[in-house]
Amino acid sequence: MTITEIRQTIHQEINQLSEEKLNQVLQFIHQVNQENNINHALTNTPEITTQEIMALADIGGSFNFLNNELDLYTLEDGKFV
Repeated sequence: MTITEIRQTIHQEINQLSEEKLNQVLQFIHQVNQENNINHALTNTPEITTQEIMALADIGGSFNFLNNELDLYTLEDGKFV
């Protein structure tokens, strides 16, 4: 398939999707773009930066469970130094 044929096929398929599915497709596209940007950065730099590691952890979703966790501590729990 050519790029033009792929785009036409994608356009036809997208027109049949519900709003919920369109949002999922959009999220997937954002994720693929982020991964592509990180992969490009990794191939063009000698070392992996902290920001790149954090972005990879965020994209991978390994820590998504923390989004639903209760906040156990507040600023009042600690002692000022």
